[in-house]
Amino acid sequence: MMIHHLLDRISSRREWLRGLGLGASIAVLPAATISEGTAFAKDNAMHDIMHLVKIHASAERVYQAITTADGIRQWWTRDAAIEPKVGAAGEFAFNGRRFVAKVTVEELNPTASVRWKVANSAWQGKDIEFNLKADGNDTILIFAHRGFSRADEGYASATFRWSFYLLSLKRYMETGKGMPNPDDREGLG
Repeated sequence: MMIHHLLDRISSRREWLRGLGLGASIAVLPAATISEGTAFAKDNAMHDIMHLVKIHASAERVYQAITTADGIRQWWTRDAAIEPKVGAAGEFAFNGRRFVAKVTVEELNPTASVRWKVANSAWQGKDIEFNLKADGNDTILIFAHRGFSRADEGYASATFRWSFYLLSLKRYMETGKGMPNPDDREGLG
């Protein structure tokens, strides 16, 4: 009975977010157990972060914002270096370079999908995907950061930060002004 009530609340929250055009965020976890400190799932399972965001902009514009350094500097981090070509190395730094993520571009399908492989120890999750689907004049972005070995504090932090920055992407596409690092202090605290 309690689970049905919880599912009803999640469904209504998701519908409310979609009604606002904000999309929905989900964290995919296997059957949860609380053990070994603050991990929330079995150690032998992999965990994915997924977000769904409806953006009032064309897939072409969203693709450019995700694949070019100039675009990424408008919504994710001002300290970005990447080329939109398969095999290219990318580097994204945050908070005065105290956190640096390095990726390799694995896949580019114009206006449809982007896939990066994390090339350093920035995150446990090593696969990052942006899938785009045109929806009239809008774009549905389905984001995934896959392969976290534990649902711990690092996983929780990545989940929260990706949701913040994907909404920054939405804001940038719709208003021309995102909240990239270091301009994100107000939103992330």
